[in-house]
Amino acid sequence: MGEIKKARPNPPGFSPSGPPAVALMKKTTSSCNHSLDEWRRRIHSADAGQADYWVPPPPPPAPKKTSHDDDNPHDDDDDGDNDDNDHSSLTWLPRPGEQLVKLLGHWRILQRVGSHRWTTDDLVTAYVAVTQCVTSPPPQVEEGAADGVPRLGSGGCTGNSSSSSSSCCCTPVRYLDLGCGNGSVLQMVSWAILKQRQELQQQQQQEQQQQQPQQHSQQPSERSLSGVGVEARAEAVALARRSLAFNLGNSTSCPVQVRHADFRQFVQDNERQYDLITGTPPYFRVDFTTTTTTTTTSKNESSPQSASSTIGTDDNEQPPPPPPPTIVVQHAVIRQGGMPTAIQSAPARCEFRGGIEAYCHAAAQCLEPTVGRFVVCNSYIHHARSQRAAVEAGMEIIHTLLVEGCRGRGLLFVVYVMRLKPRDDDEEEAPETTTTESQLTVREVTGEWTPEYVEQVFGRMSIPGPV
Repeated sequence: MGEIKKARPNPPGFSPSGPPAVALMKKTTSSCNHSLDEWRRRIHSADAGQADYWVPPPPPPAPKKTSHDDDNPHDDDDDGDNDDNDHSSLTWLPRPGEQLVKLLGHWRILQRVGSHRWTTDDLVTAYVAVTQCVTSPPPQVEEGAADGVPRLGSGGCTGNSSSSSSSCCCTPVRYLDLGCGNGSVLQMVSWAILKQRQELQQQQQQEQQQQQPQQHSQQPSERSLSGVGVEARAEAVALARRSLAFNLGNSTSCPVQVRHADFRQFVQDNERQYDLITGTPPYFRVDFTTTTTTTTTSKNESSPQSASSTIGTDDNEQPPPPPPPTIVVQHAVIRQGGMPTAIQSAPARCEFRGGIEAYCHAAAQCLEPTVGRFVVCNSYIHHARSQRAAVEAGMEIIHTLLVEGCRGRGLLFVVYVMRLKPRDDDEEEAPETTTTESQLTVREVTGEWTPEYVEQVFGRMSIPGPV
């Protein structure tokens, strides 16, 4: 059976913030669909830390109607919406072997038991993306800013006037998560962007009401976020989409979508530029031994279709190009770490589809050139490699956060903030880049979270700290 996990206790004075989960705020349209209200009640109870709840497997799908059934004028078309036990509208309910766990704020995420789950590096990457690339109040060039560049949060707007503030609030942030997996970073950053825009809207409405108390301000009609996650593994795509259905709804108007594709092919086929890109590449390097095979066609071999197509053609016409060679992997050796026991965890930890170089190259192809930011994490043992990858992709690192897992035990991973290197014909007059560096420790030697981690990361991301 699936399981809805209870949230850990909230410390005194803590209250979840940010956008609510859509699944918990939609009103039941039918008096017969009382199962939806019951599951909402149980999730509210789990959010309060009262109990875990087991979810029985969904019933088997109803048999399809035959043509004879369709001819019956007295047979109503029942799509299952009025079935008390129907789970078709509750795609976010955990299935056998899955858990619906707390993520941040009011949001939850689906994860498989004993498989890949969201981790500290996911949370810290999202936190850096929020603090470095999402602003509140509206974005502007801060005097004395550490890197001397405007913060993102407006889709490229950097004005500080009231009119530009209003447009910033309405302009959607174009956000892309490379290799989104189960959607943890994708949803964390999306939650933060929506929360920041919500706060800006409320602030602007208050200012407008003070200036013109007789007029009622209206909510902007434009969406404040246009987010896309790209993932190559079908099972992870399905899990991420179902989590989004719980948090943001599963309609086509949802501000965040998940695409099933290899992100390297996605950026080649996509001409859109993004204001913010995130990525959490796998850490374990894999060396491949491959062979290349080519397919050749004999002159005497031809299909009936190809033979008929040559009738009446010019003798000088060039034959079609040969098919591309096929690369076959003979051996794959993991150079760091070992093969995870969970099938879903292996591609998330091992560089089967490329490492930091592939992520940097893909981000450089679709990053907005002026204020666009790429936030990516990697293991500290690959620090020099990550720096080379940025240079080779035509980007420059403007900030690094060195993360220590446990105090005194060395650095664990690094989160980088990159931008496209300014293209200037005269390199001597190109602006000099200032790279800033900070450090964060997650836990004390005794195992407790450090005060700075609780205050900075948990506090910003609406996650309850220790009681």
